[in-house]
Formats: sequence, structure tokens, C-alpha cells
Amino acid sequence: MRRRRERCTVIRGSRRACLAIGLAALLTIAGLGATVQAKTTITVGVFPAWDSLMKAAVPEFTKLYPDIEIKVQTLGYADHHNALLTALATGSGAPDVVAVEIYYLGRFIAKAGSPI
Repeated sequence: MRRRRERCTVIRGSRRACLAIGLAALLTIAGLGATVQAKTTITVGVFPAWDSLMKAAVPEFTKLYPDIEIKVQTLGYADHHNALLTALATGSGAPDVVAVEIYYLGRFIAKAGSPI
């Protein structure tokens, strides 16, 4: 339980950095260098510590880029990471942008037969 509190503290302590990284990822995925013709939907997969951060960023992002819809997909901490491992292993079902807890990186690297 103590470890979980420490992780949340680290995330809360760097909210601006987290939002900046998340928005930069969204901009990269959206390919905003080109003119957007049709409505594009981007799914962002998060766990509870990131949920409120991403949901807070969506309205501002939508004001800047009204042709891009952001769907925030929230799963429990372990469920989120396990679902992502499964999606990467099967090659389908992964969100466009995901938050990955640093403590799970080792599991992703250990399972990596392909780039993550």
C-alpha cells in the first residue's frame, strides 16, 4: 500500500509534465502537421492516477483541435497494464496512446519479442 501512495505522489508532483507529455503524444499520434479533413478519434488508455489528468486536458485540446475526438479509457491499475500486455501480444485492441507505470516497464521489456 505504501508503494502505491508513493507512485501517486510522484505523478501528482509532476502534473504539468504529465499533461505536457500526454498532449505531445496526442499531437504526434494525431499527425497534426497535415490538415485534418474528417473527425479523428484517438483513444487514450489510462489507469486511475492518470484519469483525472487526461480528462482535465481533453477540453483544452478539443478547443484547439475540434476535429479530433479524445476518448479516455480507464481501467484499474493492474487491469490496465494486463490488458495492454494482452493487446500488444495479440496485435490488436491497444489504445492509440497509453500511460504505463514505470514499475510495469520491466514486464513489458521481458515480454518484448517485438518493439513496444
